[in-house]
Amino acid sequence: EDPYIKVQVKHQESKTGSSSLRDFIGTLGADQKGLFVSTGGYTGPAKEEVKRTDRRVTLIDRDRFIELLLTHYEEIEPEYTNLIPLKQVYVPTEEP
Repeated sequence: EDPYIKVQVKHQESKTGSSSLRDFIGTLGADQKGLFVSTGGYTGPAKEEVKRTDRRVTLIDRDRFIELLLTHYEEIEPEYTNLIPLKQVYVPTEEP
C-alpha cells in the first residue's frame, strides 16, 4: 500500500559516507521512498548524493531522531515505549 518506504538504520559514531547512501538508493524502486537513519550523522558527500538522486530519500541523524521521538512519544504504541521508557519532567523557566 502506498507509500512504500524502505528504511536503513546505522548505529555508529562515525559519519555515514556517500557509498552507503548510493548502495541504499540503489535498492529503491521508482515509486518508493527511503528513510536513512544514522546516529553518527552524514558526510558532506553523502548529503550531496541524496540531493543528486531522483529518488526521494530523507536523512535523519541522532539529534533529529531524538527530537522526533520526544515530539511523538505519546503517540507511540506501548510495546515500543516500553523499550525506551521516558518520564516527563517540568522545569521552571523565567519565560512568561
